[in-house]
Amino acid sequence: MKRNIEGGNMLNDENRCSDYSRCLKEAGIEYHEMEKYKWNISKEKGYNIGREAFVKWANQYGNTLKRWLKKLSDEEIDRRYNQLPERIKEKVNKKFRSTIKT
Repeated sequence: MKRNIEGGNMLNDENRCSDYSRCLKEAGIEYHEMEKYKWNISKEKGYNIGREAFVKWANQYGNTLKRWLKKLSDEEIDRRYNQLPERIKEKVNKKFRSTIKT
């Protein structure tokens, strides 16, 4: 069964992706937003808050971002994904491929 980057079931998830490539790109955009949030919160607190930031971000912004991404055209998703740092693309690609179960 396919699973998204957070471990949820993409086939039954209201935010599921229509195809693998788009899922990967949306996950990359989402992960980049989470990384930016983690950096900002860690800077404010004066220390690296780690995975706690991802949980807070997901609770506060995750669903809103996923709904927004679903409204974007494939071309806009491609444009935004192509602007991501290579380290984000590599990390998400590796993580995404390891969580996909067929």
